[in-house]
Amino acid sequence: MMRRVRHVLRRFIYALPAGPRSEFRALRHSLLIASRRFRCEEPEWQRLQEWLGPGDVAIDVGANVGYYTWRLSELVGPTGHVIAIEPLHESFCALARNAQRFRHQNVTLLNVAASNAHCFVKMSAPTYEPGLARLDRQGTWSCLAMLIDSLAVPGPVRLVKIDVEGHELQVLKGMEKLLSRDRPVIIFEARREAAEFLVGWNYSITGGCSPNLLATPQHSPTIPSCAASVPDLGYAEAEGNLHPRSLPA
Repeated sequence: MMRRVRHVLRRFIYALPAGPRSEFRALRHSLLIASRRFRCEEPEWQRLQEWLGPGDVAIDVGANVGYYTWRLSELVGPTGHVIAIEPLHESFCALARNAQRFRHQNVTLLNVAASNAHCFVKMSAPTYEPGLARLDRQGTWSCLAMLIDSLAVPGPVRLVKIDVEGHELQVLKGMEKLLSRDRPVIIFEARREAAEFLVGWNYSITGGCSPNLLATPQHSPTIPSCAASVPDLGYAEAEGNLHPRSLPA
């Protein structure tokens, strides 16, 4: 019931003109952050403390307004650091505003897209939820795309979360040096080609009742294999995306 209420409220907010929408979101987010209820329902969000601790470094790719970023910031504390990447201008402005309210000022914000090449890319987003931005050659706005490896992030990076609406594989190809150097845990939206890529890098892929998959490193990296395959995780594939299959009652 509450999930449906939140869905209806979100649709209402996104239907507002840009100015009132921004003000409404800012008020709502500030209240949630102040009450420490700024969170998402994904099970991986609930488990972040298993992979991160004080002093660690994490990267949030497709940070949106900062639900994961806030939790990562809390876990790594004042001696750690979080890099949050968000290309959509409206979401980035909300992310920057929210980050100012975080308890720890340990977040670097980047208004760019992560990919496997340095270039300018076109993007689009549905009007009912701009946070679902994706790369689109016919898109209405452009932004700079860059490799995560080009950031030369001081390591070790312990965790990378990727939510980029179908661009996961390109993001991973742009961080191969980081995969080899740090072997981070990776949370990514369930895409078969991205999962196969990580299996080739000697990662174990697990999934469940979530839109995401979890990749955990298995010892040292191997030479990536194009023949890598993904174990059956109970997901059905449609247009490159993996969706949880319906389970029997």
